Amino acid sequence: MIISKQIAHNTFLVTRPEVPPEGLLELGYWNRILAALRGLLTEVQFDQMNFHLVFGNRTVEAIPNEGFLNVFIIADEHQQPRPYLYSNGNIIFQSYYSGTKFSGLYSRIFPFPLGFNSKLDLENQ
Repeated sequence: MIISKQIAHNTFLVTRPEVPPEGLLELGYWNRILAALRGLLTEVQFDQMNFHLVFGNRTVEAIPNEGFLNVFIIADEHQQPRPYLYSNGNIIFQSYYSGTKFSGLYSRIFPFPLGFNSKLDLENQ
C-alpha cells in the first residue's frame, strides 16, 4: 500500500507505511531543494505547484492536476519508468536518472542529484 502524507501546504510525501517520514534522511535535503526553488519563483508560481516527494516506491498513482502543476521528485535506484505520470504536463525529477533508459519517453523528465546523509555534520568539518 502506498500512502501520501501532506508535509507542507503544497508538498506531499509518497511512501510505504513502513517507511516513516522521521526515518528518511533525504527529506531534509529535498526540503532544502524546495526552499531554493521557492527563492527562484514568485510566491504565486510556487503555490501553483504540488510537489510529490516519492521515496521507497516502485509504483506511484497518477495524481490529477486539479489546476496545479504536479512536480514529482522520485528517488529510485531501479530507474522504473512510469509512463502514467508522463502526461498532463507533469514534471518529473528522477534520481539515478539514465538518459539512455528514458530517452524519447518524455521531454519533461530531468536528473535529480543524490543528496547526502543529513547526519553528517558538514558545518564543523
